[in-house]
Amino acid sequence: MKVVINTTPLLKPATGVGYYIYNLCREFLRLSSPEFSFTFYYGWFSRRLYTPPDKFFSTKFFLKPFKAFLRRIFHFTSSFFSSSFDLYFEPNFIPLSFKPRWTVVTIHDFSFIRYPHWHPEERITYFYNYFFKNIYRADAIITPSRFIAEEVKEFIPNFTGKVVPISLACDTSIFHPQAALGFEKFFSSFPKKYLLFTGTIEPRKNLSTLLQAYSLLPDSFKKEYPLVIVGADGWKNSFIKEQLRALINKGEAIYLGYVPIKLLAALYAKAYCLVYPSFYEGFGFPPLEAMSCGCPVIVSRVASLPEVCGDAALYVDPTQVEDLASALLKILSSTELRDSLASKTLSRASLFSWENTAKKHLSLFSQFS
Repeated sequence: MKVVINTTPLLKPATGVGYYIYNLCREFLRLSSPEFSFTFYYGWFSRRLYTPPDKFFSTKFFLKPFKAFLRRIFHFTSSFFSSSFDLYFEPNFIPLSFKPRWTVVTIHDFSFIRYPHWHPEERITYFYNYFFKNIYRADAIITPSRFIAEEVKEFIPNFTGKVVPISLACDTSIFHPQAALGFEKFFSSFPKKYLLFTGTIEPRKNLSTLLQAYSLLPDSFKKEYPLVIVGADGWKNSFIKEQLRALINKGEAIYLGYVPIKLLAALYAKAYCLVYPSFYEGFGFPPLEAMSCGCPVIVSRVASLPEVCGDAALYVDPTQVEDLASALLKILSSTELRDSLASKTLSRASLFSWENTAKKHLSLFSQFS
C-alpha cells in the first residue's frame, strides 16, 4: 500500500500536531512491513522523503508572507499528487483537494466549534470555509480520545465512515523519572519545592483560575511552594499577565516562558505536582508527560483528561476557583496523598506508547488495502 502523509505541520513553529506527526512517522518507519511504503510530503517543491525529517525545520523560499491556511493550500501542488497513492493520511483536520482511493483524517478536537472565542478570527473563518466542505472526503476519522470520537457524532452527524479513537503518547526517552539528571546547575538556584503549570498563556488553558486559586492558599504554603509557570506567550492574555505579575512581585510565582523540551521534562521530574485545570482538551499531553516523569497531577474533570489520567490524578471542576484551591490545599497538606498519586503515575503512563499508537494507525490503514 502506497501511503502519502502531509507532514507540513512539522514546519516551525512546532505544535502539538507537529509532535504527533513526528513521533508517529518515526514509528511507522521503525515498524513498517513490506505492506506499506510511505511518502512524507513537506515542501513547496513537491519533495518526497522516505525517512521523516530528523527535527522540526523551517521553510525558506517565498511562503512566509502567506497566512498559515493559504500556505497549507499551496503546499499541495497538483503535480505532486498526480502520482498514484492508495491512501492519503491527513493528520491535521482538513483533507485537501486530492482524492486517492482512500483518505484518513485525524481530528484533534472541536474547539473551533465549541469555543470559537478561543481562536483568532481568521482561523475560525478558515475552518468554517474548508472543514465541513472537505471532511466528507474522508473514509475514516481518527480521534485522540473517545471523548472526541463522541464529538464527531455530535458535530458531523452525517459522516458515514469509520470513527476510530486512538490514544496518543509521549516520548519516554525524554519524559522519565530521571529527566532532571544533567540539570543540577539549573536547579541549584531554583526552589526545592514548587507547583508546576505548563501551557500556552491564553484563556483556554485556564491559568487565570489557577492563579486565583493559588492566591487563596495560606501564605506559609505559598512561601514553601511557589507556582512555576512554563509556556509560550499566547493571546487575549492581558488580564492573565496582570494576575501573574502580581504573584511574581510578591515572590510567589516564577514565569519561565517557553523552555526546551528536555528542561521541561526536568521540571516535571522535580515538581511537587503539576496543576492543569484546562477547560477543554482533545487529549492532553502535559498530564501524560508529567506522569511519565513520576509527577502527580491535578487536572480538570472534563473532556479527555479522565481518559488520560485514570485514577492517577486529583480531579477538579475547572470553573470553580474554590474547588481548585481546596485540591491544592489537600495535596500540599498531605505528603501521603501526594505519594499515593505519585505511586500510580508510572503505571498509568505506561499504558500509552507511540509504538502502540502507530500500530493502531497501521491496522486501520490495512483495512483499506
